[in-house]
Amino acid sequence: MMAMFQRDDKAVEETAGMQDMGLRRFWVFAFVGWTVFLWISRVRNVLSNEELTTSGRGVRLAVVVIFVGLAIGAFVGLRRSRGEVLIALWGFTIVYWLIRGTGILIDDYSLGFKAIHSVLAVVSIGLATRMRGHQSLRVPPRSSSSAK
Repeated sequence: MMAMFQRDDKAVEETAGMQDMGLRRFWVFAFVGWTVFLWISRVRNVLSNEELTTSGRGVRLAVVVIFVGLAIGAFVGLRRSRGEVLIALWGFTIVYWLIRGTGILIDDYSLGFKAIHSVLAVVSIGLATRMRGHQSLRVPPRSSSSAK
């Protein structure tokens, strides 16, 4: 009777590992999805802003293209078990929001604008750091082949 209730520790560890991997995968897709949503929605704001010059509009749209391109590339790379573009998206997101977020906070913007962009920065950086344990972000060990 007691044998019925014994736990197979290896099966429990495998199940926990699969759940952990699924959770990390969830955070990767949440990060990529959030990035696409955020930057595609930015296009309307840029195009409808009458105060922007042509070059100002171009720079802002270039940032959108970079983020969306990296997000699409990261998604495709994940489907092929390659994480280089995901690493680039991760790094670009953190660097962009640290620089731009700081600029917004110290510049002469309204409190509402600062609050909204602070939330966008915190969510973006939070999702980026949340998925950092995904295997695509790990650098594979170098092979120890000897040089000829």
